[in-house]
Amino acid sequence: MRLDRFTMTNRTYRPVRAALIAPAILAGALGLSALAPPAQAALSPSAFRVGRLCSAPARGYAGCLGLRLVAKRPLSLRGSRASSPAAAQAKPSVEPIEYTEPWDGSYSPQNLLSAYSLSGLPAPLATQTLALVDAFNDPTVEHDLKVFGEEYKLPACTTANGCFTKIEMHSHGKAPPANAGWAQEISLDVEIAHGVCPSCKILLVEAYSNGNTDLEEAEAEAERLGATEISNSWAGPEVGETTAEDHASPFNHPGTVITAAAGDEGYLDWNAETEAERGYADYPASSPHVIAVGGTRLSVNEASGAWSEETVWNGYGAGGGGCSTVFAAQPWQQSVADWSAVGCGTGSESKRAVADVSADGEIGRAHV
Repeated sequence: MRLDRFTMTNRTYRPVRAALIAPAILAGALGLSALAPPAQAALSPSAFRVGRLCSAPARGYAGCLGLRLVAKRPLSLRGSRASSPAAAQAKPSVEPIEYTEPWDGSYSPQNLLSAYSLSGLPAPLATQTLALVDAFNDPTVEHDLKVFGEEYKLPACTTANGCFTKIEMHSHGKAPPANAGWAQEISLDVEIAHGVCPSCKILLVEAYSNGNTDLEEAEAEAERLGATEISNSWAGPEVGETTAEDHASPFNHPGTVITAAAGDEGYLDWNAETEAERGYADYPASSPHVIAVGGTRLSVNEASGAWSEETVWNGYGAGGGGCSTVFAAQPWQQSVADWSAVGCGTGSESKRAVADVSADGEIGRAHV
């Protein structure tokens, strides 16, 4: 997931790679015009470098699955300008460049809905409440959501109108501290959720930290508050997990659609930063109780915006997945006609295969 912060008329924007939440919400992706703006050519790989939003997680912790595109010559991009001293001081962790408009090559929410033939669908009979579970605090998330919505002419989603709710999970009376990397992940998740499902209510639950215990407490809170879908764009290596712990976890919550991102570092995280991360599927995506969501490279017709093709995402990161070393494949996986070709074992030796479904996630497109 990619984002770089920029401002437009003193408002904050972030071009981003789409969060892997689509399967939880595409059924409710309603209310936008069927006409999408023409798509542009993908961003040139020679013009950018890639950085990780969050540090590699230690055992017992999770990292946000976010990748950040950084322009090699930022002032050469259309709409770029040097940040004002006041803006640079207010956001010291952000590069001192402002962008007044989305980058060329970006996919908009309308582009995504058009590509997946979801524009103009009838409204669902019941309102969906989509929860985003993340760690730490993004203090400007509602403001940024407002700017994002105005840019793409989306319905307002605010605390005041009941569309947006933010819950902070406290620890010993303290609110979650701010964290620059996770804050960008949070805004990414919230904005893409509203962009592809403008009729959904958005429930953001911020865990006190990125510790697994804190994140699972936030997951349970989202369930307690009645979320119909829960998206998790974070993970850690599944090593150390057990079937008993997973069964007792909030990820085992029948009746709620729970999605988890499969990762940004390729098969069994072969491209991960540290040796400790490599060789394992990501958890909670590897849990048999969730829908594991992989990322693809989506191409659309530049004139009509219609879906053109979808291929493996490999480059500027790579779609995650692989065979779990902990969890068995469920009967619904083993019943697939070509299960033996998946490579995760057969019969009683079958292991959970990740991912279950995939949608656009490649970093070569800025989703803004």
